[in-house]
Amino acid sequence: DVMETYILNDRLKYIAPEAMVLFVAHCKDNMKDLSMVERCLLHMDCNLMDFDSILSLLKKNALYTGLFHVYNNTVLDDYVSPLEILFEAVFNSADDAAEGMCADRRKDGLPSNKFEQYGYKAILYLQYCFKGKTFPKGNAILPEERIQTLRPELFDLLFREICSSPQRTPGSQPQSRNHSFRGIRALSYPYLRALILIDTKAFLDSLAIVLDDPGATFAQAASSQVHTLGSWDVEYET
Repeated sequence: DVMETYILNDRLKYIAPEAMVLFVAHCKDNMKDLSMVERCLLHMDCNLMDFDSILSLLKKNALYTGLFHVYNNTVLDDYVSPLEILFEAVFNSADDAAEGMCADRRKDGLPSNKFEQYGYKAILYLQYCFKGKTFPKGNAILPEERIQTLRPELFDLLFREICSSPQRTPGSQPQSRNHSFRGIRALSYPYLRALILIDTKAFLDSLAIVLDDPGATFAQAASSQVHTLGSWDVEYET
C-alpha cells in the first residue's frame, strides 16, 4: 500500500520485474483490484522496464489499458500490436458466449459481458488515436506527424480480410483462412465485423473522425491501397 502511494504521487518511477509480479499478485489476491496496477503504470517510466516481462504480465492478466500505454508511450511506438492483442480477447469472448452477443443491451448502457467490454475498449482506443490523443490519458500524440502514419496502420488492421495472429513474426504475411478458425475469426473482415456487432454507430463515428477530417491527406492512385468491402472502396495513404 505504501508503494502505491509513492507511485501515484510520482515519487517512484520504476520497480524491478520481480517486484512488479508481487505487486500484481497483491492487487489481484488481496485488494481484488487489478485496475490499481494500470493506474500505477500510468505514473511510471515504462522505458526503464523489461518489455518482455511487463507485456507478458499485462497480457496474462488482461490489463489491456496498460498494454496500450506501454506499447504507445515507449520506444516501441506501436499502436497496432496492442489492438491486435485486444481483438484476440474480443474474438475469444465472442466464441465463449455467442448466445450473449444477441441479447438485449442493458438500459444503462454499461457492457453486459466481456465481448462488449473489450469491444467498447477497442472502439474507444480507436477514437483516441484517430483524434491524435494518447490512450487513456488524452495527451497529444507527438510528434504531430505520427498521427498521419498511425491512422493508415490502424486502417490496415481494421480492413484486413483475414484474421491473423498477433504473435506472427515481423515481416510475415497474415495466415490464410483455414478450418481451424471459428466464430468471427472464420469470417471475412473479422475486425470490422466484430466492432460493427459491438456498436455500429459508435464504430462508424470513430471512422468519421478520420474521413471527415479536413486536414486529412488521402492517397494518390500510385501509392494507395484500396480495400473493397461490398460496394464500398476504402482508400487510404500508406
